Amino acid sequence: MPSVVAESQNDYTIESAVLSSNRTPTGEFSYEISRLITDFEVYEHLDKPYLTGNLMFVDKFGIIQRLDIQGGESFEITIKSSQMPERLSSIVKKFKIGKINNSVKLGDHEDVVSINLVEDIAFDSTVKNINKSFTGTASNIIEQILGTYLNKPIIYPDSTFQSRMKVIVPNMHPLEAATWIKNTSTNKDGLPFYLFSVFGDDSLRFYDLGTLLTAEVMNRRIPYVYLQAVSQTQTMGQYTVVQSYDVRDHDNLLSLIRKGLVGSRNIFYDTFNGVFKDIKFDVGSDVFSMMADNNYFNDNQSRFNFGPDLKIDEQPIGDYNSKVISKISSSNIYKNIGNYKTLEEENSDGGYRKRLISNALKHFMTKNPITLQVSGRDYIMGEGTKTHYTIGNKIRFLCLDPLTDTGSEPKFDKKKSGDYIIYAAKHKFSVERYDIQLLCTKLASAVEDIEL
Repeated sequence: MPSVVAESQNDYTIESAVLSSNRTPTGEFSYEISRLITDFEVYEHLDKPYLTGNLMFVDKFGIIQRLDIQGGESFEITIKSSQMPERLSSIVKKFKIGKINNSVKLGDHEDVVSINLVEDIAFDSTVKNINKSFTGTASNIIEQILGTYLNKPIIYPDSTFQSRMKVIVPNMHPLEAATWIKNTSTNKDGLPFYLFSVFGDDSLRFYDLGTLLTAEVMNRRIPYVYLQAVSQTQTMGQYTVVQSYDVRDHDNLLSLIRKGLVGSRNIFYDTFNGVFKDIKFDVGSDVFSMMADNNYFNDNQSRFNFGPDLKIDEQPIGDYNSKVISKISSSNIYKNIGNYKTLEEENSDGGYRKRLISNALKHFMTKNPITLQVSGRDYIMGEGTKTHYTIGNKIRFLCLDPLTDTGSEPKFDKKKSGDYIIYAAKHKFSVERYDIQLLCTKLASAVEDIEL
C-alpha cells in the first residue's frame, strides 16, 4: 500500500500505521490504516516519562467493530521526513489505545473516529506493581526499574548529588516509582532532574536542569523570529519565521510566595537522634545568585525570573518566612546495614538546601512560558547520532520591540526574546501539513540585544 505524503508542504511520509489486537478469536489481528489517517498528534513533556497522542482516521471497513476496540489495543506508526529520505532515519513509535474519544458518522458506510493514545510503556507500567528494595544511586535505581520491568533503555549523565541509598518501593507502578525517585534527585548545585520520553527515538532521558541550561542553542545562527517586517529589514535567510506565538499565565509570583518558594523556614526532623535542621530559604541568594555564580546563564542573561529588589515594608520579600514547612527527613534506619541513606535523607544542611533549590526551580521554570508554533519539518530529520530535537533542547526566539521605529534596524523585546528550553511539544500531522507547538521556558532574560 502506498505511503501517505503531506501534499502541500511535503514534510513527512507515514510509511506504516498499524492498529492491532490480540483479543480476536484467531489471535492477533491488524489493519494497516496509513491511507485512512486524517490527523495524528503526539505530545511530549519534560515532566512525563511517556508520550500521549490522538489519532483521527476514516473507518471505512468497520475496523473498530472487527478489532472490538475496548482499550489497550496496539498502534504502531512509522514516520519519516520527506526531505532527503535516503539519508534520514525513520521514527517508529508504539502506543496503546487509552480510549475512543468520539466517533462521528460521515455516511452509511463511513465513520470518523478519534482515538486517545498513550505510549506503550505507560500502559504496560500501569498493570505492573513493585514491592521491592533497591540499592544504588538514583540513576542506577531508575535504570534497574526501567530495564527490569519495562525493558526500556535510559540515557543519563551520572551527575546526581545524592550518594548510594537503599529504597523500598512501596506498592508502585514502575514509572511511578522512577518518577518518585527522580523527584528527590538533584545535581551538585541543587538543580532538579527530569525523566522524559521523546518522539525522535526509543530511549528515556534522565537529565538534570544544569545539563539542559548549558547545552548549545540548536538554532543560534538562524533563530526563530516573530517579525512581520523581517523581509524589509533583514535577509530572510537570517531567521526562521514563527507562525504564531502565545503568552499566557505569566509571572504569577503570588502563588510562588504562598507555596514558600520565595522565602520560607524549613524544618527537617531526624527522628532517630531527636534533632532537627532549621534552614532559611531565600530564592534570590540560594537559587538565582548561586546559578549566576556557577555559570548556568549566558553572560548577557542577568535579568532573572525573580526580582530580588521587590520589598514589602522596606524589607526584601525573600527575607520573609512566608511559610514554615516541617518534614520528617531521617531515621537512620540503615546506619548499621551498609550505612545507606534513605530516599529523603541528607548528611548536612547543604544537602537539604539543595532539595529546596530543586523544588523552587521546578516552579520558576514554568513562571514565564511562551508557546511558539512553527513548521515541524526540522523536528523529524533524524540523522546520524542526532535523533532528538524537541523537549530538553535549547532554541533561540526573537520578538520585535514594539518601540522600534519603522524602517530602522530591528530591536528585540528583551523579556520575550532569548534562549529557551523546550518544555513540551505538540506534533500536529495532518493531510495538509506538519506543524509543531513548542511550550518554551527560561529562567533569565537578556539585558542587551542578542547578537547573531
